[in-house]
Amino acid sequence: MEAASAPVVYEKANKSRLSLYLQFLFILIIPTIVAVVYFGFIASDRYVSNNRIVIQSADMGAVSGVASLITGSSLGGGGGMGSQGDILASYIHSNSILQELDNLLDLRKIYSPESVDQFSRLGDEASQEDFLEYYRKMTLVEWDPGTSLLYVEVEAFTPNDAKLILDTIIMLSEEKLNSLKERKQSDRVAFARQELKLAEERLFQARLAVADFRRKYGEIDPLKSAEAKGSLLATLNEELAAARTELTSLRFALKPESPQVQSAVARIKALEEQVSQEKAKATRQLKGDNSTALSDLVTEFEGLIIEEEFARATYTSALAFLENTRASAQQDSSYVVDFIEANLPQEATQPKRLQIIASVFVICLLVLGIGNLIVAAIKEQARL
Repeated sequence: MEAASAPVVYEKANKSRLSLYLQFLFILIIPTIVAVVYFGFIASDRYVSNNRIVIQSADMGAVSGVASLITGSSLGGGGGMGSQGDILASYIHSNSILQELDNLLDLRKIYSPESVDQFSRLGDEASQEDFLEYYRKMTLVEWDPGTSLLYVEVEAFTPNDAKLILDTIIMLSEEKLNSLKERKQSDRVAFARQELKLAEERLFQARLAVADFRRKYGEIDPLKSAEAKGSLLATLNEELAAARTELTSLRFALKPESPQVQSAVARIKALEEQVSQEKAKATRQLKGDNSTALSDLVTEFEGLIIEEEFARATYTSALAFLENTRASAQQDSSYVVDFIEANLPQEATQPKRLQIIASVFVICLLVLGIGNLIVAAIKEQARL
């Protein structure tokens, strides 16, 4: 019985040893050899050109007064360096800039030379989606809000191609920023023109209302008329009071039939009649049975004058806002400045052959070890 079980145990040991050898061969040895062969002898060199850029903007001074309120409330915020950096980072990895690069540089041809190995180059029949994915792998974009620096890195199969692609990306990025700003400024100018048009219409209506009032009531300036009438009435009342005082004195000294008393009485009546007439003039007779007091005319006219003055101030501010906006649109532009100028690479730094081969070996070794642990745990669990 013991002699029979020995071959079985020996056979199981041989199978386990063979299984381990096969695992080492297919999971560790062969993938590592493939990585060594490909990255050591086949993979094409890639040259890396990089650049660090900062965005500068020539901004106009702030608009003051009512125009600043219009700017702040209607156009608000927008356009800081942070947002421009985020926009630029997204644009560099977009399909839009890829099409521009392809049109300017024939990027498909640059990334698919016959001398490059098939796994590294772009396929001849690659779709636009595959082209975009490949382009994104060959470019690195990092925006640092803390330093306001944008890091751009481009890989290509020749040094000149890498630098050319990077320089073209910087040029297109600056054009994109300025085109966005031009659109924004165009919207601001259109808004300023609309505000000026509304202010002109309001000022015209205010002046028209004042002119209609003057035609309707025949008063150039009811404020001055009221002031003049008030002054005249005050003078007449003073004269009337003085005449009455004089009449009282005469009646104590003279008979009622005396010429001095009669003259004083006549003068008082004339003054009273004149006062009554002036008070009557304080009410203007209109068409029909309606009448309007001069005080009401003054109140209405004051409202019209206040509206005209406010409309004039609004028009002045809107005109200044338009002029400032136009000046800003002419001078405001963004510049993509090389913080560190794009380099012309002297030697290939990609792919990192030894690092990749070592990574493949370590990953395969981990997969082998973890796989054996899982299998051993399953077998142990099955025995229980």
